[in-house]
Amino acid sequence: MSHKPILAQDAAPRTKKSLYPEPFASRMEGRTKRVLGDLFGLSNFGVNMTTLHPGGQSALRHAHSKQDEFVFVVSGHPTLLDDQGSTPLSPGMCVGFKAGTGNAHCLINETAEEAVYLEVGDRSAGDEVSYPDDDLIARFVEGLGYEFKPVVIDLKRGQFSLHHCRSIHGSHPNRSERPRIALAVHLQDDANRYRPAAHRDGRPVVLFNDRIARRNSAGEPDYQDDQVFPVLWRQEEM
Repeated sequence: MSHKPILAQDAAPRTKKSLYPEPFASRMEGRTKRVLGDLFGLSNFGVNMTTLHPGGQSALRHAHSKQDEFVFVVSGHPTLLDDQGSTPLSPGMCVGFKAGTGNAHCLINETAEEAVYLEVGDRSAGDEVSYPDDDLIARFVEGLGYEFKPVVIDLKRGQFSLHHCRSIHGSHPNRSERPRIALAVHLQDDANRYRPAAHRDGRPVVLFNDRIARRNSAGEPDYQDDQVFPVLWRQEEM
């Protein structure tokens, strides 16, 4: 613990990139966090200086039930994503997030340069964190920090669930003695097109729909194939 002023940039980066469990932790590879408040023994609130590298993001989009948050942009031009949409930020700008509002937020760096910001948050016991884009919840336990748990939904016959396209989700193995039959419906708008993606080890991501759709002139799955992607409705032009 130090009582002397320091240059924030000289503070050692946190060795553990993220507290999230996988596969969420890997999405935080593009950030470097320096935990400043702990260096001075601060316990009522935390202060971090975070660098977002190009393509990096501050966190999963989230909202706290009891913890207030404050962000001040030091350099660069990150983008704020919250329930109101996206807002470009610039050096000197700041934003706060009051606990309990449900306004889920994060910062992303869509530029080719690094973005640096200060983040301040209290450490209210019993704080719960929701992640609307991901099947995850967290709860702050005093002395232990945040405990993360996946969101588990037990669906009975006739029930259904809806997922955002960026939500990581899946079904548990069927351990019953009866077969399980489920219907999955993927909704997309007319502008949606195939975009190649890869796992961290370089293997291509292949979706079931990609296997059964016809191919376009470039040899890619054609998301306009009406046999696989039928038109459910069209918006009438005004």
